[in-house]
Amino acid sequence: MHVKLTTSGGRRYVQLVESYRDEAGRVKKRTVATLGRAEQVDGSLDAVINGLLKITGREPMGAKPPAPTVSFESARALGNVWALPNFGSRSASPGCAGCSGARAAP
Repeated sequence: MHVKLTTSGGRRYVQLVESYRDEAGRVKKRTVATLGRAEQVDGSLDAVINGLLKITGREPMGAKPPAPTVSFESARALGNVWALPNFGSRSASPGCAGCSGARAAP
């Protein structure tokens, strides 16, 4: 199913349309419901949409998801003191296995 806007006599209408296949296997469409004029659609369709969302097990429109829980853990003491001055250093640190400290050729 999908929502379709149609024009008739200069007015636009909102319709709920269903696609199906006939006996020959061709795709056909039929209007299930005309929901009203597009110019007059306001919050009245929100109840219909929220009802359809509720039936399908989804969150209604406008519902906010729960706020994520955030927790902070303390950093290692003095860990940032070593990291920042040595960030751009090319020399290998004593605990760096596989670090050659050699500069790659451009």
